[in-house]
Amino acid sequence: MKVILLAVVVILQMSMASAASKAKKYDWNDSNMDKFGSGKDKKATKASAMSNTAWQGAGQEVGLQIWRIVKSKVTDWDKASYGEFYNGDSYIILNTYTETPESKELKYDIHFWIGKYSTQDEYGAAQYNAVELDTFLDDKAVQHREVQGHESDLFKSYFDVLTLLKGGADTSFQRVVPGEYSPRFFHVKKQGNRRITVTQISMKRSNLNDDDVFILDNGQIIYQINGRSCTGDVKYKAAQEVQKLKSRMGNIRSETVEMRSVSPNHPALKLLDDGESSIGVVAGSTQFSTVIFMALAGVGAAFTGYGIAHFQHNKSMEF
Repeated sequence: MKVILLAVVVILQMSMASAASKAKKYDWNDSNMDKFGSGKDKKATKASAMSNTAWQGAGQEVGLQIWRIVKSKVTDWDKASYGEFYNGDSYIILNTYTETPESKELKYDIHFWIGKYSTQDEYGAAQYNAVELDTFLDDKAVQHREVQGHESDLFKSYFDVLTLLKGGADTSFQRVVPGEYSPRFFHVKKQGNRRITVTQISMKRSNLNDDDVFILDNGQIIYQINGRSCTGDVKYKAAQEVQKLKSRMGNIRSETVEMRSVSPNHPALKLLDDGESSIGVVAGSTQFSTVIFMALAGVGAAFTGYGIAHFQHNKSMEF
């Protein structure tokens, strides 16, 4: 029994050490903002809000407004990029609306969105400034915290397509220079709520599947790769994303690739690495942990069930 328990402890220690070696992910508790917004701070926050030029015109008419946190400062987010979020950044989103078309009373929802790899300073600034924006709007807004991968239905309803990109403020713009451009690979997928997400993933052939659509941008040509059984609406949304990329990048051509008939030597597929996807690695790790716990079934069914549930609950997928 002692040997078995020791083996479990070793496995847990290895799991925690592996998690610690990865890039730091968002933990809102690190922001140390739990007491911010109390009555004690209201006067200072109001004065700061009224003097912050970022809020000029905020909430004056029905519609969506988005700001990105750059080096702890609030900056306007280009309207052409609404719906696109970098996993290394934090954002503030304001939705201004009326309950009925005839109503003149404006109502507000403020969301601060935290990217998986946003820094502590950035998500702290996002939370602080979300409170400040609410104060600017005379405390009439409802505030929502949005964490990447766990966004509320209300938040997702603002966008036809939710696009998640790698990088942050310092890496989001790339000038297309032959030989220097870093190719990008996107996964276009319909979620359970029928909304479509576009997620930047690693350049690996093992990420391809038959059910979804993929976009490969190498700076000179954009490939839309349609899975064998992907649906028409996902193809359509992917085509829209391709056109959006083309409009931003200027003179660049596009090509549609059908997986049911494509040659293994197609230029698009040659751009992808043969390595295993990060999703596959994580899934394999979880499966390995589950097998170990099942092998220790002699300890007791309840203990085994807890172990499997624990590892499955704590698995995470990187892109």
